[in-house]
Amino acid sequence: EILDELLPDLMDIYEHKQVRLIRKREEQPFIIRCNHSLAQILVSNLVKNSLLHNRKGEVAGVYYSRFSGHQEYGDAPLDGEKLFRRFYHGMDGKKDSTGLGLAIARSIALSSSLKLTYEWQDGMHTFRLVKESEIYR
Repeated sequence: EILDELLPDLMDIYEHKQVRLIRKREEQPFIIRCNHSLAQILVSNLVKNSLLHNRKGEVAGVYYSRFSGHQEYGDAPLDGEKLFRRFYHGMDGKKDSTGLGLAIARSIALSSSLKLTYEWQDGMHTFRLVKESEIYR
């Protein structure tokens, strides 16, 4: 699984943030047909985004079911229209961020028949990857 390959390195890089990552899998795995390298970039960008923008000591979640998603705590909702644009920086304007990760992730998702969405729920930023075939169920 891609996340298993990437997590050790990502957690080492962002260890100073002391973010606890919770992984939850349901019975039905999230499986897609996609170029492996692009899938790695997609997953890596989403997890990096969560680790970089989460507050020190907070919890980030990665969930797998009929859709895949991740959540992180936040102070306020982000602009869902601008969020996936290149070079967009939210209100915190992190200097470590290029503003490209989510734009790249969305482009890869679209080319792989996936939809990447953002929602603000219960004080958490929630990003979801949904297979296009699941959208119309």
